[in-house]
Amino acid sequence: MTEYTNDHSPVEIIGPGELSERFLRVRMDDVPAYLTNQPAEYLVFGDTLRYRMDGQPHPLDVRELKVLSTETISSEDRSLSLVLEIKG
Repeated sequence: MTEYTNDHSPVEIIGPGELSERFLRVRMDDVPAYLTNQPAEYLVFGDTLRYRMDGQPHPLDVRELKVLSTETISSEDRSLSLVLEIKG
């Protein structure tokens, strides 16, 4: 499953925007939206996942989280196992 984020929190791509299929509707958690005075639901351009059309960076730009590193730690008797993923 692909995970997405903006500068404030993880986001969920809900689907196409109501105005046009050129846009995607995105939703972030309510608490970070409230604390940063940003809308919880907003539209991004579907081809670039950017909030602004002029190419300038914006905190609401959406990017895909990629797994940078994975490490598995197991107990000696293999009764406990922990998988650690670092995403960025």
